[in-house]
Amino acid sequence: MTSNAFRQPLSSALNIDGQERFDLAFLRRLLQAIDVRLQPLQEQQASAEDLLDNLQGLTLDRINNILTPAIQQVFELTSRGFLIANSATEATIAIGDVHTFIVGDETERELFTPSPFTALTRLGTTEDYGIARTISYDQETGEYECLVLSVYGSGGPHSDWVIGALAGSTIAQYSLFADAQVLREAMNSESAEAVEAARDWAEKPSAPDGADTMSARTAAKLATVAALAADKNRVGAQAWAESDAEPQGVAGAKSAKVWSERSHSWAEGTEPGGVGTKSSKEHSVDAGQKADEAADSAAMAALYDGVWLSNSAAIDTNETLSYGPGASGVSEGDTVQTREDRFSFRVLAEDADPFHATTNPTGYHRITSGGVKLRVLPGADGSKSVLAFGATGAGIVTETTALQTALNVGGKVLFPAGYLFQSAPLTVSSDTTVIIDGTLRMAPSQPAGSSLLSNSDQVGGNVGQRIIGKGTLDGNKANQSGTTNAVWHNLVDIDNSPGFEFAVANIKGNYFPTATPSDNTTGAVYVRNSPGAKVHDSRADDYGREAFWCQNCDRSQMRNLETYGGVDSWSGMQQSGDYCQSSGWTSKDAGASGASFDCRWSSLEGVTIHANAFFNGLNIGHAGVPGDGSTISGVVCVGSAGNGINFGASTTGVTLSGFTVKDCASEGVNCSDGANRITVSDGLIENAGSDALNLFATGVVAASVFNVHGVEVVSAGGYAIRADGCTVNATGVSGKGTAGAVGRFNGAFVYPSGCHFDREVAKYAYQDVAGRGAGGTVTVTNANITAATLVTIQPANANGAAAQPYVSTVNDGSFVITTVNNGASGAGVRYWVG
Repeated sequence: MTSNAFRQPLSSALNIDGQERFDLAFLRRLLQAIDVRLQPLQEQQASAEDLLDNLQGLTLDRINNILTPAIQQVFELTSRGFLIANSATEATIAIGDVHTFIVGDETERELFTPSPFTALTRLGTTEDYGIARTISYDQETGEYECLVLSVYGSGGPHSDWVIGALAGSTIAQYSLFADAQVLREAMNSESAEAVEAARDWAEKPSAPDGADTMSARTAAKLATVAALAADKNRVGAQAWAESDAEPQGVAGAKSAKVWSERSHSWAEGTEPGGVGTKSSKEHSVDAGQKADEAADSAAMAALYDGVWLSNSAAIDTNETLSYGPGASGVSEGDTVQTREDRFSFRVLAEDADPFHATTNPTGYHRITSGGVKLRVLPGADGSKSVLAFGATGAGIVTETTALQTALNVGGKVLFPAGYLFQSAPLTVSSDTTVIIDGTLRMAPSQPAGSSLLSNSDQVGGNVGQRIIGKGTLDGNKANQSGTTNAVWHNLVDIDNSPGFEFAVANIKGNYFPTATPSDNTTGAVYVRNSPGAKVHDSRADDYGREAFWCQNCDRSQMRNLETYGGVDSWSGMQQSGDYCQSSGWTSKDAGASGASFDCRWSSLEGVTIHANAFFNGLNIGHAGVPGDGSTISGVVCVGSAGNGINFGASTTGVTLSGFTVKDCASEGVNCSDGANRITVSDGLIENAGSDALNLFATGVVAASVFNVHGVEVVSAGGYAIRADGCTVNATGVSGKGTAGAVGRFNGAFVYPSGCHFDREVAKYAYQDVAGRGAGGTVTVTNANITAATLVTIQPANANGAAAQPYVSTVNDGSFVITTVNNGASGAGVRYWVG
């Protein structure tokens, strides 16, 4: 309560009106008035001191009541681990399963606070573990429900589960304990400051009106705010520890601390506005929210431990990391991790030697500017990114060294999406899976014969090699040089790698100057002498030479391949070997043949060829590589510069069915160079530039037999069927709009019913009678003839007429033509039977 002495100003008490004389009498009256005012203050001094004592006791009680239990809990957490709980629940974990584990120990139930993600480990072994996402936790019953995200080792059944994240929680506990100690010291300091401030105000002899009681209130309020802030910091510190001390979590914890300290400033009026306890409460709420956000963002940190750097590039420039103690000290076996790209590295010994694939496979892969030696660790999916080995993926410089180191290490090597890696030729070791999700590009001006990727041992051989991914291999064609076929490149060159697999989504720009014949046997993706190879699910653009070629690869598979060529590209696909299975080929705008299938006892189905610029649409058999005993179906060939489908190289016993050939420049289906026992069925040949089915060519042996069934011919520049020196079995064949209908045969043409041609000359054949001499003979063999068959002949030209030929004898299977005069060169006759 305010004293009466203060109820009127001194000017009123002394009746000062501005006319008084300032003399000794006036001074005496002024001192008496001041003395009257000081007496109440002196009387209240004792009570003020009692108030200060009570205030100090209240503050210290508040500290002990709040901080002492917190510190005790920290010790409990340190010894037991608040992110660790044991469960004897028998369970078999598998990816996608939801499990409920019972925490049996009551103390663990109370302390256990699971983070959003947890590690499910075992007491009995470190080999079996899993990662789970928290669904719920009931502290009273100890029921912890989670969704299993990944499993390593044996999933169970096991009953010795340990739920938690040991490394992160340990760091958080020590951080909490240190913060609590600092906070206690700060509170003691703040309470002493509050007492001193109150004493200072109470002891002032003069102050503005009401300053005495307001100063005491301000001191009390300051102490209360400090105590509340301490309480909030205790709760916040526990939340920080629950964030597992992940770098973002640490940042969140520091942020919460800053917010609590800022609430002090607002209460003390040192921040603009000085709005007091309301602002303090608001900021305390914000602090809690910040800590919760930090815990969420740091959930996965429970899986990690160690020193954190900003990113992989920081390794090259880091000079603070060093061997030994201290905040930046590391030792052998420690883990260094990067925050932005999430890479992990193992710290090797200070005297460790660099990695070498053969002489030192356990050496270090990276070294910091400060000399700390690091070895790249695989990520959660088991892969190692080339970025972790120091590649940047900026596409500006050639990064061969970093990329080759990653490939030499082996395992799963990732070229991540969104990056362009430029390199000179690289080699791939055994047991290596190269995952091209970004782009790998050939460096400019590479020498002839360069291969962007090749296997490391093409003589002794490699095993376990795969090159796959959703990205692109780029030959960088525009930045290569040379104008002859002596200069050529591969994107992939594999020799002697059984079981090799290629499945990169896109390849392009392989350098090969011109699509003209050369002695260079190669391809953009060239796999040879590799049994069981698989090349599939890839598209090639502007590929140079063959796009995809499996050469001499038994049991190989080429599936779901697309090629889009150009003037300096060769065939789209080529395959040779025994017992192969291939399907889904699409070849467009090839500079040479569309595709070639030179496989024995194999199958090919689903082939589309469009507008190849040179040779044939689909080749079956090359010189020295026949395609014996294979089945081919579902072929569509449109716009070939040569034959639509071509059988050659003594290929025998092949069945072609379900095909369509349109607009080819030469024969629709051609059998040549010793091809034999070819069966062609269920097809359409339309607008062939020459004969629709040509069985008449150099090299076809006289004993050759061809079967033609269910083939429709619509418009051909030559004959519907043309054969020479062979037996043709035809059923269900029709032809219209052809220049020569069925055509000419110097051999047997078995022509049963069911065939129809708009020019009915199906039994017509031609026989040369030149140079036989007067009375000379020639025997003609035809399986359609018996001794009772009517055989009719007619001169085919003037020289044939001058020879005066006639039928002298008819036997079963043959007849004899005799010439009256010697036939001049080119003399010939037509004959038909029936």
